[in-house]
Amino acid sequence: MKSLLLFVAVVVLSVTDCFSEERPQSASERPVIQRDIVGLWLMGQSLCEGAESLPLVTHSDGDWGNLMFQRGVRTWSYGKYCDKPYERPAEQFSFVPLTATVNGGLGETIANGLADHLKSRFTGSQRELKARQKKTPHFLVTYAGQGGRMIDELSSVDQSTDPRTPESRQHGGGYYQTSLDDARRAKAQAVARGETFGIAALIWMQGEGNAGPTGGINPSRWDTEIPRPAGLHWYRDRLVDYRKQWSQDLQKTTGQTDEIPLFTYQTLSTAGEAQLLAADKDPYITMV
Repeated sequence: MKSLLLFVAVVVLSVTDCFSEERPQSASERPVIQRDIVGLWLMGQSLCEGAESLPLVTHSDGDWGNLMFQRGVRTWSYGKYCDKPYERPAEQFSFVPLTATVNGGLGETIANGLADHLKSRFTGSQRELKARQKKTPHFLVTYAGQGGRMIDELSSVDQSTDPRTPESRQHGGGYYQTSLDDARRAKAQAVARGETFGIAALIWMQGEGNAGPTGGINPSRWDTEIPRPAGLHWYRDRLVDYRKQWSQDLQKTTGQTDEIPLFTYQTLSTAGEAQLLAADKDPYITMV
């Protein structure tokens, strides 16, 4: 819980600087955090997807008016649309109240804890439930990853589609493209409702999948482990590049002009150290 509260505090301090603006602004000029629907885009492996996070803690829609797609927080799934996210049925992307769901061994994610704590910072003084739920911003949370994945499997490299990937890990890929398509769906839904949309933060919870057996970094499921310190630098640079491309690609959809910051949860293994190096190198990456 302390880690989550620290995470929330850092995000709040980072995304609320914009409230110092004094002049009136049009909807398109509003800082992201002042828009009607504000996205929190998650990516990572099992820690992020809520693997074995059971029983559920969030049993209701909550009191804060936050959102997910009808499809759920976990928007990628193995099967028909995994590598063709743009073909997913439109009716699965209507906005519904954010709550936890069970999918086999997958349970509670950080979605409600993160979004509801953030919302409370803006509406905590609002004691009337319905008024609090209606007050903007409404945080929309999505996650397009899968447990056990490596950084280049979750990136635009889409490494799991490489035929050298062991058959047990060939689940169709498409994680990164799913995340981008989620932004397209969110913007379309917001426009249809006459509301504004933007993405305030990228959340990264991955690392163990790249851990090498001797303390280095495995760049793939078939290449030789990269020893320290080169392995640390390899993952650091991969994460910095990931953040830049993810931000730029999402900005093309949302119309945002400012870089989207990434908050990385420090995972176990060598990758956790590399994440700290990435935060030192990229001013838009913050470790929490």
